[in-house]
Amino acid sequence: MQKQFFHGILIALTLAALSPSVTAAHGFGERYDLPVPFGLYVAGAGAAVTLSFAIIGLFVRGQLGMSYPRRDLLTWRVGRGLAHPVTLSML
Repeated sequence: MQKQFFHGILIALTLAALSPSVTAAHGFGERYDLPVPFGLYVAGAGAAVTLSFAIIGLFVRGQLGMSYPRRDLLTWRVGRGLAHPVTLSML
């Protein structure tokens, strides 16, 4: 009974996600031309990401000997499923 209920919910959510009204929300309304060449736009975006990582690397430092909590994701069923060779071959 519980398995059938789960499958029913899964089918309902799948159908809701594939309905035209929901999928239309992810489209672009109108075409927009960039005010700068595309290469300059991509270079600026890359520079912003690089600069933000450099700033974080310089200013965010922990104390010596201080460790952050760690989790082994392969001990959880979801983690093992994501790291399974079949799942990885789909990428």
